[in-house]
Amino acid sequence: MENRKYNVAQPLLLSIILASGMLIGYRLDDSEVSLIQTHNNEQDLRPTHIDNVMRLIESNYLFDPDYNEMTNNVLYSLSQSLDPFSAYISPSEFNHVQDNLNASYIGMGIYSQNYKDSLVVVEIINKSPAEKAGLKTLEKLLKINGKDLTGLSNDQISKEFGNVKGKEIELIVSDRQFKKRIVNLKIDTVETQTVDREYYFGNSTLYLGISQFSNHTYREMLSKIEKYAKEKKLKNLIIDVRDNPGGYLQEVVKILDQLFNKSGLTLVETVYKDGRKDVIKTSGRNFYEIENIRVLINEFSASGSEVLAGALQDNDRALIIGNQSFGKGLVQDQYDLFNGGALRLTVANYYLPSGRSIQKRINFPKSMKSDLFYSEQDTFYSRLLNRPVFSGRGIEPDITINDTTFIKAQFLVENGGANIFKMLTDFIFRNPYLLKMPANEIKSADIFKKDSVINVFLEKHDFIDKKVLSEILRSKIGYLLYGRKLETEILLKNDPFVREALKPNTLKFTSGKRK
Repeated sequence: MENRKYNVAQPLLLSIILASGMLIGYRLDDSEVSLIQTHNNEQDLRPTHIDNVMRLIESNYLFDPDYNEMTNNVLYSLSQSLDPFSAYISPSEFNHVQDNLNASYIGMGIYSQNYKDSLVVVEIINKSPAEKAGLKTLEKLLKINGKDLTGLSNDQISKEFGNVKGKEIELIVSDRQFKKRIVNLKIDTVETQTVDREYYFGNSTLYLGISQFSNHTYREMLSKIEKYAKEKKLKNLIIDVRDNPGGYLQEVVKILDQLFNKSGLTLVETVYKDGRKDVIKTSGRNFYEIENIRVLINEFSASGSEVLAGALQDNDRALIIGNQSFGKGLVQDQYDLFNGGALRLTVANYYLPSGRSIQKRINFPKSMKSDLFYSEQDTFYSRLLNRPVFSGRGIEPDITINDTTFIKAQFLVENGGANIFKMLTDFIFRNPYLLKMPANEIKSADIFKKDSVINVFLEKHDFIDKKVLSEILRSKIGYLLYGRKLETEILLKNDPFVREALKPNTLKFTSGKRK
């Protein structure tokens, strides 16, 4: 089981993945190295001032300190004195961080939210134990293995029962009609989707939203493209990496390789402190011919998202739509530590095909020097059409979206957390006819017309367009009743980024040639 803020990208996950940065380890030929470079540093360990201090404390200090806590504090301080993306991961954090980065964990496979002293299921992960057992959204969890869950938080439940693979769980739940039933399941590995939004527009155009680049993102994306390419003629692809903080570099370049039909084109170049360079190029072994590509970015698109957008932009293969991206062009390497933790250090800068770096300037301590950074005025040029592209400030979109109405409405609802969730859950249970309403009617019916609570909320936030805000709320009703697919469909119809990408007169690229 996982608890998350009501269907919003977790700030903690964002910071973790940004700190993880672009994890290296991939080549497009037949040789492949590990996902994360790990190193045994035993041969490099020498007595230091820190060792001397620790020995003095151990030998002479009157009291008995917690040496593990002291060590963690020292390592945290050391990493925090470096760049913002180098990070110490303590032993207690390590598994959680790896699970988040790999988009997998051991559990039941549900997202839940506290509601009136109960936990309510808000999403069930595809192919998870919960889905296989027939658990439904909006069902309340009452007991686990006979233990009353009233008033307990997700964290308390996790500590009480643990997530042990193979453990058998008996759930007593209250269904949507408030009738009790028993659900039996077995705890297992849950793989969360990272290509978690998809929609086919019916005009040979497929939309795919990628939330992060885990070690199975490429496989997910290819299976979705294959499904639509087989059933329908697929000409246009919209890739949405807004709010995507990055992840594994090898997944990014495998996806990129599928979007080019030529070999030998540079995708990204990694340059290390000693001058070594790793240049990753296309293989020319793509499976599907896609004519036009649009990539959606915003200010929270970072690292791997910027490599994806930047490589396509520099090779004149896609149109980039949205707002200037985050600006993270540094690569991290992971060093496993003897205490069970890890240290992720910035070890390289990556450069896009034009030769530019997208890393924005970092305010280092005065004692630290670096010549890796470009001025924001440095101009480079795309490889095919010789268009100007800029260094040192993230990715500049080809088309900028200035319409903030949708963004403000979505931000309000997404960040409203438990209050928004409670309001919408109350609304559904107050109007039980919604539980039987077909998805197509949820998309179009005036479901909020006679509800005073929802209308008070809309009036209270009259600084946001009422129609747009009500559509965002409608998408959340769709999410609670029918899942992410219906939510995505409702959102996309109101999304100015997507509307721009769908315009027939929008600038197109076909295999690197401007139409």
